[in-house]
Amino acid sequence: MPFYYNITRLTDNPIFVHEEIKLPKALFGDSTFNATVNGDPVTGRSLAVDPFSDPDSVILHYLINKNDIVQLAENWLQLEQQQLQQFTSDTVSDNGGNSNNQTGVMSFVLNTTEISQPAEGQEQQQQQSSSTDLISDTGGLHASVSWSPVPLLPDSNSTVTFNFTDAFSGGPLNADVMYDLVILNGSGTQVINKEQLLAVNSTDTQTLIFPGEGQYQIELHITGLITEGERIPDLTRNGIARGVVIISNSN
Repeated sequence: MPFYYNITRLTDNPIFVHEEIKLPKALFGDSTFNATVNGDPVTGRSLAVDPFSDPDSVILHYLINKNDIVQLAENWLQLEQQQLQQFTSDTVSDNGGNSNNQTGVMSFVLNTTEISQPAEGQEQQQQQSSSTDLISDTGGLHASVSWSPVPLLPDSNSTVTFNFTDAFSGGPLNADVMYDLVILNGSGTQVINKEQLLAVNSTDTQTLIFPGEGQYQIELHITGLITEGERIPDLTRNGIARGVVIISNSN
């Protein structure tokens, strides 16, 4: 993806990069994914894997926040500087005296690894855990998530707490967050839907009951931000944050 690595522009403005890769589920439904951007690993909350929204596809969301983008820009400019030092002084002069080429690309790479099947008589270990960091696909909101109990059990009360912050800066929102909470099962069927929720001072706790064991998808649909003294919600930060929830009877 073409990208303009101007440090001043990046530090002075809110910025967020969201890139999607869509893969056929028939080929990649049982794969693990190793993602990079400009050679740097993309893990944790920066890579959201969505096997639920499309019945035939796995969708991967690269969610690169401002701090990471600035670091990518610094690395890019440093590499450009090293490359330009290999040229003669005349070549640098022809560049207008600018030793940093700020126009470049942001390179997204994805490697897949098929999960090996367990040997006969052995059970495959569940390596995935419930998401604790969610980032919205638009609007730049980060939700820190805490679950109770651990592990989460089926057909019983589970408590989830969300703490919303600004994914652009990493700082507080200083606002109430309006949102809907949706839970989908492994078939993509909606099993829980809570609408018109409000995270007062960006924090909220909800009680959920999952109908059985397995992997679920959690979606937070951000519908507005209310700042102190404002009567009209800010709708410019709306988006959807996605993650997974693992429900198991095992200790």
